[in-house]
Amino acid sequence: MLSKKAVNMVIFAALVKHQSFSRAAASLGVSVSHISKTLAGLEQSLGVKLIERSTRNFTPTQAGLQFYESCTELVKAVEKGYTEIESMRDEVSGVFRLACMPNAGTALLIPALNDLKKQYPALEVEIVLTLDHSLDLLEEGIDLWITAGRSTSIDQGYVAQRLADNKLIVVASPDYLIRNKVPSHPNDLKDLNCLIYEKGNEIFDTWPFSKGGQSVNVNVKGNFMINSANALCDAAESGWGISLVPTFLIDDQFKDRKLIQVLSDWHVALDLPFYGIYPSRRYLPNKTKVVVEFIKEVLVKACNPDRLG
Repeated sequence: MLSKKAVNMVIFAALVKHQSFSRAAASLGVSVSHISKTLAGLEQSLGVKLIERSTRNFTPTQAGLQFYESCTELVKAVEKGYTEIESMRDEVSGVFRLACMPNAGTALLIPALNDLKKQYPALEVEIVLTLDHSLDLLEEGIDLWITAGRSTSIDQGYVAQRLADNKLIVVASPDYLIRNKVPSHPNDLKDLNCLIYEKGNEIFDTWPFSKGGQSVNVNVKGNFMINSANALCDAAESGWGISLVPTFLIDDQFKDRKLIQVLSDWHVALDLPFYGIYPSRRYLPNKTKVVVEFIKEVLVKACNPDRLG
């Protein structure tokens, strides 16, 4: 078998290099008798004497020297192969395909990834913006998929790492709050026009709140329903009604006072965390580890409602 021949060549290369059965055995972690049997087997299969040896002398024959050259080339090729793959594993370089939701991608990741590129200029990021929750990561060659939701089903061989809690707050435009009652309790939302988000077959028209030991679930109603969180923010800014939106989408509206938070003393108890989905952690490339940690930091910072002031 070729594999056995290759192993025998590695052993012979070590034997000639160290000029000693014991030193060759120690370098390879095998017994001296194994080295001796390998040499005898090589000489028998090749039909030539490879090493002249006596009590004092250890001299490769002409055939042995020629065979040694071939053996060292094999050893160099093996070492080169290992070195190249280990380097590829450890380096943060090459193509990295990242899939994410359009709102998080455009609002957070695309601006932030420029900083990552500055740290790792050899990294080539390809971004796929998609709402497709049946995305075939293997077929699409996706290294990392950023998604959010109550739960995420993943293919065998992949893991879903929770990256950040997607904090939600209740907002409205100043104009809407002038024209309507400002809610002081979650139940006040029943009398107001609430803008509702839908995702696939799920409609988010029950808004859960908590404060201290209190818990309140409010079934809201309104004349606007859409599957885009960005559109919810825009509709709220236009004065259509009250909206429940992710904190990471409303930086500019808050700074410009186009949106105002209401019920700020109540916590929205809706769990829609961000997940990073990628191949099993076993043998995970270093570039994937780096990108996951970078995006995690970006999301944790962006989802912190305290930064809105």
